[in-house]
Amino acid sequence: MNDMYDFPDAPQPQKSGGGLAIAGMIVGIVGLIFCWIPFFGFIVNLTGLILSAFGMKSNERGMAVAGLVMTIIGLLVALLVTVLMIFAIAVDSSNHHSYSY
Repeated sequence: MNDMYDFPDAPQPQKSGGGLAIAGMIVGIVGLIFCWIPFFGFIVNLTGLILSAFGMKSNERGMAVAGLVMTIIGLLVALLVTVLMIFAIAVDSSNHHSYSY
């Protein structure tokens, strides 16, 4: 008689980390907004990626997935912007010639 120990209406243990999923989604939104700022956008999106990854273990899995998607897109854009900025500075510094008129 195992049926007497089955309680379908019993509350299930809560998973923790819901705050991390929400924080990851919020930081993901902020990261998408500021991904065009070199270095800063990269750091913000990397933080959002970490928070969203830890938030995947919570009940707020949908918010964690949204945070992951936004931070991955923001991270790629921020990485591209940062690399292009470094490249532009390197090209600009190598093109300085002293002209005498």
